[in-house]
Amino acid sequence: MNTTTSPTQTTLVGWTLEPSGRGTLGLLTTCLSTIFLCTWVVIHPRVYQSEIHTTLHKLALLAKTLLAPKFIAVEGLQEWAQCRRMVSDGAGFSNGEFKLIHAYYISMLALDDWGSLCCVEGRGSGYL
Repeated sequence: MNTTTSPTQTTLVGWTLEPSGRGTLGLLTTCLSTIFLCTWVVIHPRVYQSEIHTTLHKLALLAKTLLAPKFIAVEGLQEWAQCRRMVSDGAGFSNGEFKLIHAYYISMLALDDWGSLCCVEGRGSGYL
């Protein structure tokens, strides 16, 4: 809130309209849209064959991130620890070729049985 100080009293100013400066509504919409866009971009959901499943999962994660961001941070830490363990457990079987990125792909369910990226409609495919 803005404060106006005079020698005898202090007056708090609440809602500020747009024409008189940077208004309250403008600040709120800017902050909320920035939070939404940053949260939407940072979420990397699992890979599904259906684009609808991917979008719904991402919307659920968006709501979870906005309501309880620490849960998402803990899930990220758990995923990192799980992938590190996969790399250390698989090091002997792959002669050191199994890297952390491969473990993340497996964690996201984006690899099929032979190590190729799953074909997802509209996203293309490739090999590691």
